[in-house]
Amino acid sequence: MKKYLLLVLFFSFSLFLSAQSNLFTEVKKNIREKNPDLSLNDKLIAVNLWNVKDLESRARNRAFENVYTTYYQAKLKGGSKGIIVVLVNVDDLSEMAVIGLTKDNVVNSISSGSSEFESAELKTIKNIVFDSKGKIVFQDLASDEVFSSINSLIIR
Repeated sequence: MKKYLLLVLFFSFSLFLSAQSNLFTEVKKNIREKNPDLSLNDKLIAVNLWNVKDLESRARNRAFENVYTTYYQAKLKGGSKGIIVVLVNVDDLSEMAVIGLTKDNVVNSISSGSSEFESAELKTIKNIVFDSKGKIVFQDLASDEVFSSINSLIIR
């Protein structure tokens, strides 16, 4: 009986260790503030950090925008009601950043500045994709890997 109780306590404790990351909570809060009518239930959330001068990060913006327009309502593993994309600009959405988004034809993704987030985790990543429960699905994808990675999550 004691072994059974110990086993149950161990599994309960391990569930708390794999809890949502602080960044996931902050991103969800940011999305709710900017788009209160947008439902976050059962959706993947992708976050891409970018800089106007970094061409690879801007290419990832375009790749994530393509993912969003293609899979915004798709049935995906970890988010059966699609995906939401948040683009976090390290320059806090300066005028050049807004012009860059327009020039890159990024219109559907949610744009934010890095000052809107307190998480230290944000400074150590290039991009991250969370499932609907906050678990990390992908991290630090290159621009040419973004579409195929999300495509691999399609539920048929």
